Amino acid sequence: MDITLRTVLIIDAQLGSRIVRHLHPEFFRLLLTLLLLAVALRSALELLVPPDKPLSISVQEVRT
Repeated sequence: MDITLRTVLIIDAQLGSRIVRHLHPEFFRLLLTLLLLAVALRSALELLVPPDKPLSISVQEVRT
């Protein structure tokens, strides 16, 4: 598993470095902006929308 993971990471890193050379910095800024907006929207929804099943704690006696 370790060798497989290492190989995949090396190949991905090489492909990523080749792709990055052809893209403009503005594109990466746009991607980062979209990622941050998605995270912010998800956080806001989690704060504003009540959950389907709120947490409840129940105590049960164990009889032996």
